[in-house]
Amino acid sequence: MPVARTISPAEPSRIDDVIGRVPIVSLMGAGHAALCLGIARAATTAVIELATKKVSVDAGPGLKDRGPAQAAVAIAQAKLAAFQSHLHALVGRQWEIVEQGNVPTTGQIADVWSVALTTGRECRAIVGEMYETAGTSALYTSSLIERCHRDIHAAGQHVVTQRGFLEDTGRVYFGLDATHPLYSI
Repeated sequence: MPVARTISPAEPSRIDDVIGRVPIVSLMGAGHAALCLGIARAATTAVIELATKKVSVDAGPGLKDRGPAQAAVAIAQAKLAAFQSHLHALVGRQWEIVEQGNVPTTGQIADVWSVALTTGRECRAIVGEMYETAGTSALYTSSLIERCHRDIHAAGQHVVTQRGFLEDTGRVYFGLDATHPLYSI
């Protein structure tokens, strides 16, 4: 691939198009959040499917008839929809700013970064809840829920999830300068 078509987090973009002018931290954060949303959505969908097919081996209610399972899925669905909507709105606004030839403010970059990092962290909690809700069915490597559990924890190890980025975002909200150089690229 030609160098002119690449983006590096260590230097300004060479792509003279909207995608090349969106701040790299916004691209990295939003991309990571989208990945986490997909994993959490897959885990939630897998629990719903499991609940409709799983035969209860004890005398108690089946998974789909258990109040805690119903609540866990309802909460997960609401959180996923809210985070996705908010992320989409902020990224869309930043895209519009860049399309108009302007540069997003540090505060606007912090908004995307904040929701992206929080989305990733919350998605990890949602997947954990789905893993717990599924019970022993989630233990097996043949289970999509087990795969989601591994994947969300792997995603949580990515460099974009470092707490320093979230702290820097907080610095911006307190009116201080961001210390990480990616805020200026």
